[in-house]
Amino acid sequence: MNSKKVLFATESPHPDFSVLRGLFHREDAAGINLAELIILSPHASEAWVQALSGLGISNPRLNKSKFSPSTILAAADREQVFLILVYYEQDWEAPPKYSPMKSLLKKTNVPVMIIPADEKHSRSPDENIFSHVVFATDWSQTSENAFNFL
Repeated sequence: MNSKKVLFATESPHPDFSVLRGLFHREDAAGINLAELIILSPHASEAWVQALSGLGISNPRLNKSKFSPSTILAAADREQVFLILVYYEQDWEAPPKYSPMKSLLKKTNVPVMIIPADEKHSRSPDENIFSHVVFATDWSQTSENAFNFL
């Protein structure tokens, strides 16, 4: 499998990076061979680099930018990423009228995985998989490649 660049975007000051373990460190062929992890967050810090190092993810690049659909899209385009991961804090029971995630999903041509920051929505009994996945596709080769990781 070819190596990939992945953009991890969050506005959380304390993201749970352990969610990345299940995506990048799977023993089966579905794991992504991560070439580079780019972190976009206004709170990005060297402490995050150390936390990721503890998970076996080395040398992430920090992009200390505002968390918005436009900055996420610009970074994804500039870096030519394979996948956008968004660690997102939202009241999932009462979604807002304007959702930055809805705007992002409408404007991107790169697969997006939204990881809820809420423990109730992001955990699975098996720590190496997600408890649920919603996948939309346009059946392009990019979408097919993303589908193969499920």
